[in-house]
Amino acid sequence: MRFAVCVLLLSLWGSHVMAKELVAAAERVHLGPGATDFVARVDTGAAISSLHATEIHLLQSGNSQQVRFSTENRLGEKLTLTLPVVDTMRVRSAQGSERRYVVLLPVSFRGTQRTIKVNLKDRGHMTYRLLLGRNWLSGHYLVDVDRPTSPE
Repeated sequence: MRFAVCVLLLSLWGSHVMAKELVAAAERVHLGPGATDFVARVDTGAAISSLHATEIHLLQSGNSQQVRFSTENRLGEKLTLTLPVVDTMRVRSAQGSERRYVVLLPVSFRGTQRTIKVNLKDRGHMTYRLLLGRNWLSGHYLVDVDRPTSPE
Protein backbone atom coordinates (compact mmCIF):
# COMPACT_ATOMS: atom_id res chain seq x y z
CA MET A 1 0.00 0.00 0.00
CA ARG A 2 2.79 2.42 0.94
CA PHE A 3 4.57 1.68 -2.31
CA ALA A 4 1.45 2.51 -4.35
CA VAL A 5 1.00 5.80 -2.47
CA CYS A 6 4.67 6.70 -3.06
CA VAL A 7 4.39 5.89 -6.78
CA LEU A 8 1.21 7.97 -7.04
CA LEU A 9 2.79 10.93 -5.24
CA LEU A 10 5.93 10.75 -7.37
CA SER A 11 3.91 10.61 -10.58
CA LEU A 12 1.82 13.61 -9.52
CA TRP A 13 4.93 15.55 -8.50
CA GLY A 14 6.71 14.57 -11.71
CA SER A 15 3.84 15.74 -13.92
CA HIS A 16 3.83 19.11 -12.13
CA VAL A 17 7.59 19.52 -12.58
CA MET A 18 7.52 18.41 -16.22
CA ALA A 19 4.90 21.06 -17.04
CA LYS A 20 7.60 23.69 -16.52
CA GLU A 21 10.32 24.46 -19.05
CA LEU A 22 13.98 24.38 -18.09
CA VAL A 23 15.91 27.64 -18.40
CA ALA A 24 19.58 28.44 -18.01
CA ALA A 25 21.11 30.80 -15.44
CA ALA A 26 21.22 33.37 -18.26
CA GLU A 27 18.68 33.55 -21.09
CA ARG A 28 18.13 35.65 -24.20
CA VAL A 29 14.80 37.53 -24.11
CA HIS A 30 13.15 40.34 -26.08
CA LEU A 31 11.73 43.46 -24.42
CA GLY A 32 9.16 46.04 -25.30
CA PRO A 33 7.48 47.01 -28.53
CA GLY A 34 10.74 46.99 -30.52
CA ALA A 35 11.60 43.49 -29.24
CA THR A 36 15.07 44.66 -28.16
CA ASP A 37 17.33 41.68 -27.44
CA PHE A 38 18.71 41.28 -23.88
CA VAL A 39 20.71 38.51 -22.27
CA ALA A 40 19.17 38.34 -18.81
CA ARG A 41 20.44 36.80 -15.60
CA VAL A 42 17.88 34.47 -14.02
CA ASP A 43 17.92 35.15 -10.28
CA THR A 44 15.89 32.94 -7.95
CA GLY A 45 16.86 35.22 -5.06
CA ALA A 46 15.07 38.24 -6.51
CA ALA A 47 11.32 38.48 -5.96
CA ILE A 48 10.82 41.06 -8.73
CA SER A 49 12.71 41.41 -12.01
CA SER A 50 14.98 44.43 -12.49
CA LEU A 51 15.83 46.37 -15.66
CA HIS A 52 18.70 48.73 -16.43
CA ALA A 53 17.19 52.22 -16.69
CA THR A 54 18.67 55.69 -17.06
CA GLU A 55 17.18 59.13 -17.60
CA ILE A 56 14.29 58.17 -15.33
CA HIS A 57 11.66 60.94 -15.25
CA LEU A 58 8.39 60.79 -13.33
CA LEU A 59 5.45 62.26 -15.26
CA GLN A 60 2.29 63.25 -13.40
CA SER A 61 -1.00 63.34 -15.31
CA GLY A 62 -4.00 63.88 -13.05
CA ASN A 63 -4.10 61.00 -10.58
CA SER A 64 -1.87 58.70 -12.62
CA GLN A 65 1.90 58.56 -12.69
CA GLN A 66 4.04 57.46 -15.59
CA VAL A 67 7.75 57.08 -15.86
CA ARG A 68 9.84 57.78 -18.96
CA PHE A 69 13.20 56.04 -19.07
CA SER A 70 15.85 54.73 -21.40
CA THR A 71 17.40 51.29 -21.39
CA GLU A 72 20.23 49.86 -23.41
CA ASN A 73 21.44 46.33 -24.04
CA ARG A 74 25.10 45.28 -24.22
CA LEU A 75 25.14 45.88 -27.99
CA GLY A 76 24.30 49.56 -27.46
CA GLU A 77 20.75 49.26 -28.81
CA LYS A 78 18.74 51.88 -26.95
CA LEU A 79 15.04 51.78 -26.12
CA THR A 80 13.06 54.68 -24.61
CA LEU A 81 9.76 53.81 -22.95
CA THR A 82 6.98 55.64 -21.15
CA LEU A 83 4.99 53.32 -18.90
CA PRO A 84 2.52 53.67 -16.02
CA VAL A 85 4.01 53.30 -12.55
CA VAL A 86 2.22 50.33 -10.94
CA ASP A 87 4.14 50.39 -7.67
CA THR A 88 7.25 51.59 -5.88
CA MET A 89 9.42 49.31 -3.81
CA ARG A 90 12.20 49.66 -1.30
CA VAL A 91 15.22 47.53 -2.19
CA ARG A 92 17.98 46.77 0.31
CA SER A 93 21.49 45.86 -0.76
CA ALA A 94 25.02 45.99 0.62
CA GLN A 95 25.16 49.62 -0.56
CA GLY A 96 22.07 50.61 1.45
CA SER A 97 18.39 51.04 0.77
CA GLU A 98 16.67 52.79 -2.14
CA ARG A 99 13.23 53.33 -3.61
CA ARG A 100 12.54 52.11 -7.16
CA TYR A 101 9.66 52.56 -9.60
CA VAL A 102 7.91 49.39 -10.76
CA VAL A 103 6.36 49.10 -14.24
CA LEU A 104 4.71 46.37 -16.29
CA LEU A 105 6.89 45.29 -19.21
CA PRO A 106 6.24 42.76 -22.00
CA VAL A 107 8.97 40.10 -22.09
CA SER A 108 9.15 37.58 -24.95
CA PHE A 109 10.95 34.28 -24.50
CA ARG A 110 10.91 31.29 -26.86
CA GLY A 111 7.97 32.73 -28.78
CA THR A 112 5.79 33.43 -25.72
CA GLN A 113 5.17 36.95 -24.46
CA ARG A 114 4.21 37.72 -20.86
CA THR A 115 3.92 41.06 -19.11
CA ILE A 116 5.74 41.13 -15.79
CA LYS A 117 6.60 43.66 -13.10
CA VAL A 118 10.12 45.07 -13.27
CA ASN A 119 11.78 47.64 -11.07
CA LEU A 120 13.98 50.28 -12.68
CA LYS A 121 17.63 50.67 -11.64
CA ASP A 122 20.81 51.86 -13.31
CA ARG A 123 22.52 48.51 -13.94
CA GLY A 124 24.95 49.89 -16.54
CA HIS A 125 27.99 48.78 -14.55
CA MET A 126 26.66 45.23 -14.21
CA THR A 127 27.25 42.32 -16.56
CA TYR A 128 23.52 41.72 -17.04
CA ARG A 129 21.27 44.68 -17.79
CA LEU A 130 18.15 42.64 -17.05
CA LEU A 131 17.60 40.43 -14.05
CA LEU A 132 14.66 38.01 -14.23
CA GLY A 133 13.31 37.25 -10.77
CA ARG A 134 10.87 34.78 -9.30
CA ASN A 135 7.90 36.74 -10.69
CA TRP A 136 9.07 35.69 -14.20
CA LEU A 137 9.95 32.13 -13.19
CA SER A 138 6.95 31.26 -11.04
CA GLY A 139 4.62 28.70 -12.56
CA HIS A 140 6.51 28.57 -15.87
CA TYR A 141 10.20 27.70 -15.54
CA LEU A 142 12.78 25.74 -13.55
CA VAL A 143 16.43 26.83 -13.52
CA ASP A 144 19.14 24.40 -14.66
CA VAL A 145 22.45 26.13 -13.94
CA ASP A 146 24.32 23.67 -16.19
CA ARG A 147 22.15 24.49 -19.22
CA PRO A 148 23.74 26.78 -21.85
CA THR A 149 22.11 30.13 -22.69
CA SER A 150 19.54 29.83 -25.47
CA PRO A 151 20.86 30.98 -28.88
CA GLU A 152 17.56 32.69 -29.87
